[in-house]
Amino acid sequence: MNATPCLLHAAVHCDTQEHAQLFFSKILGLKLVKSFSLDTTLSSKIFAISTPVDIQVFGNECMQIEVFIHPLNYIASFTHLCLQVEDITIFIKRCKNQGLTPYQVQKGEKQLLFVRDFTGNLYEIKEEKK
Repeated sequence: MNATPCLLHAAVHCDTQEHAQLFFSKILGLKLVKSFSLDTTLSSKIFAISTPVDIQVFGNECMQIEVFIHPLNYIASFTHLCLQVEDITIFIKRCKNQGLTPYQVQKGEKQLLFVRDFTGNLYEIKEEKK
C-alpha cells in the first residue's frame, strides 16, 4: 500500500474580499469556485480564532486556493496545507509513532483531521476516495 501524499489545496490569508478578487481573479486569472463561511466554533477549534471567517476558493484545472478573509492585524494564521493520503489509519499511526498528535474536529456530520508538524505548521488530512 502506497502512502505517498497528494496536495489537494493551499490556503492563504487576505485582508479583504476586494484584495482577494483583485489578486486571484484579475492578476492570476483564477475563477471564484465557491464562497463559504467558517463559523466561530470551527475557526476556534481549527485555528484558535474566535470569530467567523469568510472563505473564497479560487482555482483552475490544476489548483485550488482557499483564501481566508480576515483583517491583517490578527496574530493567528489560517495557513495550512490539505494533503490526501491513501490510508488515514496508517498516517495517524505514523504521526503518533513520531510524537505528533493528530486531532479531529466535527464539522456537521463529517470529521476533519488535522495535525501540526514539528515546527507548528498545520495540515488538514483527507483520505483518498476508493
